[in-house]
Amino acid sequence: MPTLSAGPALRIMDEDHAFDVVVVDLMLPGEPGMIVLERCRASSTPAAVFTALDEQTARKYCRPGIPILTKPYDLDRLEAVLHRPALRPGRQ
Repeated sequence: MPTLSAGPALRIMDEDHAFDVVVVDLMLPGEPGMIVLERCRASSTPAAVFTALDEQTARKYCRPGIPILTKPYDLDRLEAVLHRPALRPGRQ
């Protein structure tokens, strides 16, 4: 379910939808993507980050273990990240 800002994403998550993984942009308009990442952590929902920031800067905003993909996005790397066993509990 794509959204363009954190507010709609949080509302969708509040509706008790189950997600295999949430892909978040740290630089969302309005509320920052960090709010969505915090909600993912609280609900044990796996998350990955897309960002225009360099990886070193993005790491300052993310807890260890969250995959970070920086621009330009590499679709092969994205596919590898989304299929990591750590992101897919019970689906190893």
